[in-house]
Amino acid sequence: MHLVGKSGNLLSHDCNYLIDLLNEDIKLHGDFTCWCTFKIFDGIKLYTSYMKVKNYRTEGINLSKCHKDGEYFETIQAVDLLKILKKRNKIE
Repeated sequence: MHLVGKSGNLLSHDCNYLIDLLNEDIKLHGDFTCWCTFKIFDGIKLYTSYMKVKNYRTEGINLSKCHKDGEYFETIQAVDLLKILKKRNKIE
C-alpha cells in the first residue's frame, strides 16, 4: 500500500498480516470491540496492532502506561477496522 503524506511523500505500509489475523479473529469470535494501536506518520494514521476489549477501564490504564512514544490507541469495532485496512491495502 502507498499513501501520500502531508509532505507529499509516499508512505509504504503492508497491512496483510494484520488483515489476516483480524479476519481469523472475526471468523472465530464474530464482530467485537477492539483496542487499536496506531502511529501517525506524516499526518497519516497507520494501524499497527489490535486486541479484543474485555475491560475498558483496566486495559485503558495499562495501555496508557505501556505505549511507546509516538503510539496511540483507540477503540473501534473489528469489522470497521478490517474495512479500513482492506481499503488502504488496495491503494497503490
